[in-house]
Amino acid sequence: MLRRLLALPVVVAAAVALSAAPAGATQAKGAGWDYKGSYDFINKGNEYYPYETNAVNSGGGSFKVCIGTSNTEDNWYVLKEWDPGANADEEVVSWWSGSGDSSGCKVISNLNKYVDGSNGRAEFYVGTQDPAAIHAQYWD
Repeated sequence: MLRRLLALPVVVAAAVALSAAPAGATQAKGAGWDYKGSYDFINKGNEYYPYETNAVNSGGGSFKVCIGTSNTEDNWYVLKEWDPGANADEEVVSWWSGSGDSSGCKVISNLNKYVDGSNGRAEFYVGTQDPAAIHAQYWD
C-alpha cells in the first residue's frame, strides 16, 4: 500500500508533463507535415525567375513552402516540378507573396499528378524574381 502511495506523485507528475507539451508540437505532428529542409535561393540567370532553390522530393498530395526574404514588398513566386534531361520543368502554381498565410507560407494541394520517375516522387523547387529572397523551407 505504501509503495502505491509513493508512486502516485510520479504518475501525476508524468501526466502533467505530457499534457503541458506545446500545442504547436501536437499540431505539427497531427497535421502530418514532413520537413524537407531549407534551401537558399541562387541566381541561376533564368529569364523569368532568375532566383531558384534546389529541388526537393515530394510524395504528391499537399506541399508547403515558406519563403524567407528581406524584401517588404509583395513578390512573385512559382513552384516548379523538375524533370531530368530534355524534359522541360513544369510550372505547377505561381503566387504573390501576399497571397499566402501571415507567416509567408503557401500550401499547394492536389499534386499527385506530378509524381513520376523511377523513384515514384515529384521534385519541386521555387523560383522568384525577388532579388532579396533568402531561402525556402519545404514540408511534404
